[in-house]
Amino acid sequence: MELFAERGFDAVTVADIAAHAEVGRRTFFRYFPDKQDVLFADDEELHQLLAARIRAAARELPPLGDSLPRALAVGRSGVLALGEAAARRALYDPLHAQLVATSPQLQECGHSRERAYVRTAIETLVDLGADPSTAALAAHLCAACYAAAHAETQSDPRLLPAAVARTVDRLHGLR
Repeated sequence: MELFAERGFDAVTVADIAAHAEVGRRTFFRYFPDKQDVLFADDEELHQLLAARIRAAARELPPLGDSLPRALAVGRSGVLALGEAAARRALYDPLHAQLVATSPQLQECGHSRERAYVRTAIETLVDLGADPSTAALAAHLCAACYAAAHAETQSDPRLLPAAVARTVDRLHGLR
């Protein structure tokens, strides 16, 4: 992160990162497929968090089936967990958001990872008994709510969790 802050993401090579960390390139590649993954190292943990929150919320409801309101309710819990995690990250690592915002390569990587979160949500909802088309619709709607909340709160990431909840609630008709 120090190198990215000093030089910008695009100007830093894997060799630079390995040298700065005092490891070889092979060691770097054992942990990260490429330098983008340094910035998204917590992805697997976030996928697990998303699925766990969806599962926990579903335990409180009748079977999901083809109920879009129930699928949105449990999806809300998952996307809210991601909003809370993003807010924490922005507070302890403001450079991350700045790097992503200024690099088209990282923006595309972020969009690709967002699509992977939607797939995780869909798979989890289906595993919980949601009809596949209902699961897909709920997951995509929750992702759109997250994106709207993110756009609304870019200047202050601490506001993201409340904005995520508010956007899903508006869609769901709760508030």
